[in-house]
Formats: sequence, C-alpha cells, structure tokens
Amino acid sequence: MNKINLININGLISNNQKTKGLELNLSYKNLNEIPIEVFDLEHLEVLKLIGNKIELMPKEIGKLKRLTHLYLHENNIKELPVETLREMPFLEHIDIGENPMNCDVIKDIFRNEEKYKARREFFSSLKRLNTDSFYFAGGIHEIPTELFDFNNLKEISIYGENITKIPTEISKLNKLVELDLSCNKICSIPNELYGLTSLESINLDSNNFTMFPEEILKMPNIKSISFNDNKITHIKKHLDVAVRDKKINLFSFAGNPLKGFDANIFRGDFEQIRKNYNA
Repeated sequence: MNKINLININGLISNNQKTKGLELNLSYKNLNEIPIEVFDLEHLEVLKLIGNKIELMPKEIGKLKRLTHLYLHENNIKELPVETLREMPFLEHIDIGENPMNCDVIKDIFRNEEKYKARREFFSSLKRLNTDSFYFAGGIHEIPTELFDFNNLKEISIYGENITKIPTEISKLNKLVELDLSCNKICSIPNELYGLTSLESINLDSNNFTMFPEEILKMPNIKSISFNDNKITHIKKHLDVAVRDKKINLFSFAGNPLKGFDANIFRGDFEQIRKNYNA
C-alpha cells in the first residue's frame, strides 16, 4: 500500500471515530488486511471492505457489537470466523461473494454434524445470504439442501454456477422474498416453489427454460419476473392480462426466440402487448 493511500485510510478511520459515523467504507483501497484501528469503532453498524485483497477475517471483528451489515465482496477470504460472528447480536447481512472459498469450505457450513452447529446457527440467523459469484472449485451442480434449513433467509442469489435444478426443499423458506438463480442450467421449477407466499422477485435469466412456468403468476406477492435469455419460443396470449391484473412491475423475456411478438414489449405498455401479440 502506498503512503498516500495509507494516509487516506487513516483519515477515514480517524474521521469516523470523531463523528461516531454509523458506516465506514474502505472498499477498493488495496488492503491486504483490515486496519486494527477499525475494531475500535464500536459504534459502527455498516462496514464495507469490497474489492480489496484481504485474506484473513480476524476474530477482533467480534468487537464491533453494533454491526448489522458486513460487505466482504471481491477479496481473497477462504474462511470466516463463524463462531465469532455469531456472537455479534445485530449482524443480519454478510456479502461474501467472489471470494475463493472452495466447495469443501462451503459444505462445512451446511453440515449437520455437532461440531458444525455453531456455523449453522449463525447462518440460520441471517436474514440474507448472498453468495452471488461465490467461487467453487470446478463449479457446483446443486444447491446444498441444508441451505433450506435456514428459514430466516429473505434473499438467495447464486448465479453463474452449474446448477441444474431447484430442490423441493425450497418450500421451507417461507420468508424468502428474492430469488436469483440466473446464469445456471435450470429448465424447470418444482411445484414446492409456488407455495412461497412471501416471494416477490424471481430471476431465472440465462437458464435452459423452453416454456414459461405460468404458475408463477398465481403466487400472491410476486412483482418481478425475469426469464431473459432462455430458450422460450411461446408465451400464451392470456398472460399479458394476468400480468396486468397482478400489477407485475417487471415481466421480462428479452433474448428468447419468441415467435409472434417482440419480447421487449412485456417491459412496457400491457395494452400494447394485446394489440401486438398475434402468435
């Protein structure tokens, strides 16, 4: 780290200490480790460390008892001090995407054995689990079913992997609001998913769907549906009316080989859909 950058970082930390600021943003500062002075900011609620080169998450993070959001995206972290993190009473969101956590490390989190109980209890208490571009060696082909025991989850984002199906155990996540499984190899949805009454947004862009699963439109709180860049060739005429009546905010099918109308129309005027769709 160069001298100018170090002075800048020290200034940010010092200013936060003086003002008792609730958020500290040290993203993209070329950090190899978290400055120890950060752990004295006991008033801190949001800590952003995105886009650095941090390899170790020290146990001193546990001193930040008021922390609610921890952003560790795009670092070199291979392991988390889960036992420490679970003692932080207000922590509800961790973003650990794009870190080199291999498949074995992630599976450890989901194991049922007694020695992994602390990890499971910690992750089950989180409101959001954002794995987005988690790096798994060789890629993963399935979602660990143990994930669905974490029934406090409100958002799941696992994209850019090799997942081929959504497990039926997803029915356990009755608090789930957002589901992003884009850029995988999924071609169907299990009936159990339609029972998620809290679900508002589903993103299945860039998968292998050839038909749109109409049951999604019967879900009571669904507001955003995105199936861009799949292999869907037909959408039934009546769906535009269903979308309008449900007050869907986003109904997007761009990049599909649809016949009979422009898929982009679904993003706009629903009356125009009815006029233009003659397939």
